Formats: sequence, structure tokens, C-alpha cells
Amino acid sequence: MLHGNGLLGNISFSSDTHPSLGHGTADNCNQDPSFYVVRDDLLHPLVNGNKARKLDGLLPLVEDHSVTDVVTCGGCQSAHAQQLISLCKREEMLTRHADLVAGNSGSVVCHPRKVAIINEGAGRCCMIRLVQYLSQNHLFGKERTLKIVVDAGTGTTAVGLGLGALCLGLSWEVTGVMLADTVDGYRKKEKCLISDFKHCTAFHHIDHVLKGMDGGIVHWVERGHPRKFGNVKKGEVEACQQIAQQTGILVDPIYTLAAWELATLLSQEEAKGGAKVVMLHTGGTLGMFGLAQRYKSYFHAVKDGLLV
Repeated sequence: MLHGNGLLGNISFSSDTHPSLGHGTADNCNQDPSFYVVRDDLLHPLVNGNKARKLDGLLPLVEDHSVTDVVTCGGCQSAHAQQLISLCKREEMLTRHADLVAGNSGSVVCHPRKVAIINEGAGRCCMIRLVQYLSQNHLFGKERTLKIVVDAGTGTTAVGLGLGALCLGLSWEVTGVMLADTVDGYRKKEKCLISDFKHCTAFHHIDHVLKGMDGGIVHWVERGHPRKFGNVKKGEVEACQQIAQQTGILVDPIYTLAAWELATLLSQEEAKGGAKVVMLHTGGTLGMFGLAQRYKSYFHAVKDGLLV
């Protein structure tokens, strides 16, 4: 719930951990602007929520196909690579695999290898499953018109949400806040992801569903203050601290703050009769320690006796 008349500067936030959902819920049951937050950031204590969501449906396929090696991309600061390693539990998998192959003899002569390649940004089907879950009657249901807001790195999450809403016939508008490319770049990526989905899926009515969607299935928008990806502008860390102190929800200035800002803006329109706003909290860079190291001064300021 929001109080004030600015974007963040003059706005204060409060949170409701038990919001009204399901049938019979009025879309505008209170006078104050508000939006829902889907807390994917809480999915796993170590793995970034967005990555946990995407890989949740991929790793069972890896196991089912008896894969011995997983190949992916990303350097030492890649959230995708870091969390894929965490989910694979590399040391445990290697130990168990060696014991299985060697047996009591302790000798391995030859063993076939099966390699799986996981692209960065993979996991559209898992986002479709999330849409299916959220559209249950005791949650958002299938009848309500919603505006879904999500931060966009590769754009896979936004496209997956858009495909899910489209395939399930939902009146959900998905908005991706562009963080790493231009609108043309994201639209090109969107077309590529949809093409891959059509090639791999067994959903035979996909062409019919996509008919008339020449403008795309995701509404791509610039963040409030565009900049080169990874840069943090003055006041943004303080904004993250304000949100955390007032709601208990952690957001980061690289990814999720941009989605929070847009959800805040759209919720003010919703209060005047627009569609209800839902922000998908992807976890951003909260699973990594780079921000605290890069902006140490912000995280060592003592306020009212508390470390913030």
C-alpha cells in the first residue's frame, strides 16, 4: 500500500502479508494505491528466485535423461552460472556418480557421457507453469484483468509470462522493464524465444493463439532512469533501503527496483479504475554479494542504532 504523491521520494509504503485473493475480491477494495508482489525471491535461501523458478522444470529433465555433464555460460559474476552450480550440487553429484560408476573395484575404464546444454535465460515453460498456478481460483483467478510487471535482463521471464497468459486465455498484460538492451533488441529476442517455443512444444494451437499478435506479447518499457546496464544512480540504494525498512521486502538497484518503481506508478492509475497490478519479484542480484562490496559505504551507515 502506498501513501504520498511522488514516485518514491514522497511516497511511503506499507505491506499486507495476508491480502485478499480469490473469488469475490473487489478489484478496488481500498482507496489507497496498492499492488501485489509475487515473492519468487523467497524460493531458495541461496539460489536467486528467478533462476530457481526457471531451473525447477529443467533439472528434472536433466535427471530423466541421465545427463552426466551440464554445459552453460557465464563468468564468476554470473547469477545464472552460480545458481545452476548450486542447484546441481556439483560436489555431491560428482561423488555419487563416481561411486556409482566405480563400484567396489574403484576402477573406471570407460563410461559414456551425456551432455546437456542449458542456455542463459532458459526456462520459459517454468514461467508458464507459474502463470497456471497464479490463475487458480483461490489466487488471482482466470477472470480478473491484471498488469504483470517484471524486470527484464534476457527477457525470458517476461516472454514466458506472456506465453503463459496467452496460452491460458488470460486477460493479463505483461510489461517488461528493459534493463540490458533496446526495445528493438528485446523484440528480436522475443520473436526468437517464441520461435523456439513453437519448435519445442507439443501445444498444437500455438499458431492460432499467436494470430494477430504482431505487436508482440510483452509490452517493453524503459526504466524510469535509463542507463548502461549495471550502473546505479544516486539515491537508488537509499530507495532500496526505504522499501526494506517500510515493507520488509528487499529489492536491489540493478533489477528489481526498476520493476518496483513501475508497479508503484501503475498502481496509482489502478486506484483510478485501472487493472490490478502485480509485480513478480525475481530476486534480482540479491543472491550475490557484489552490491554490498561495490557500495560499502551504504551498508555501514548506522541509523537509530541499527545497521542498514
